[in-house]
Amino acid sequence: MTPLASLSGDLWTMALGLFLAGLSGGAVHCLGMCGPFVMAQVSATLERVPAERMGEMHRLRGGLLVPYHLGRMTTYTALGVLVAVLSQSVAVVWDLRWLAFALLLLAATVFVVQALKGWGVPLPGYIVGRAGGNGATAEMLGRLAAPLFRQPTGWRGYLLGVMLGFIPCGLVYGALAASAASDSVLGAVVVMLAFSFGTMPGLMGLGVAGQLAATRLRGVFKKIGPVFLLFSAGLLVLTAWRAVGAV
Repeated sequence: MTPLASLSGDLWTMALGLFLAGLSGGAVHCLGMCGPFVMAQVSATLERVPAERMGEMHRLRGGLLVPYHLGRMTTYTALGVLVAVLSQSVAVVWDLRWLAFALLLLAATVFVVQALKGWGVPLPGYIVGRAGGNGATAEMLGRLAAPLFRQPTGWRGYLLGVMLGFIPCGLVYGALAASAASDSVLGAVVVMLAFSFGTMPGLMGLGVAGQLAATRLRGVFKKIGPVFLLFSAGLLVLTAWRAVGAV
């Protein structure tokens, strides 16, 4: 039996939930936070191509920003492995089932909060966090990464993704909580890869189609995205319930 085949069905349920959370939340939330970084890279990349040589493949390759997204995936996966190792260390003194139960409920709560925010439901400040806190961190990371924006291709684009993957984000926090509840390092990798792939379509669509099309896409997902987030939260609650042998 291969390592992937040995993973439990509940882990694949978690992975599906996080992929959907990344897909829906990414199209609503990530476009606002990471969209400016994406557009800056696309502009810098296409400016280096002479007008007479500009073709559809150049636009497509410049908009997809594959190295950047691979860099983000690297950061998310590394953080997922780190929290999984830490949670397994805690499990030495605490029943892992109850630890997984608590972490999965935490992840589900984060996704529910994101869904309610997407629908414009007013929430207490201590739940959603202080306004502008994440923006300040994103601005600081943007300044540190500024030299890489001059030519954001290849390894520079990858390093940009690695650095900007540390921008504080509620969706990432939820994914990391679920990752910590996985039963192995391999499980954490699967969960965070699923989440990372989910966040890509919205940002890639922004890079390829531009701001106008992305705004329309965001408007659609702002209505239906929270539904997927709530569904993802439900999958995590189900997995948490099973973790303690309740079903």
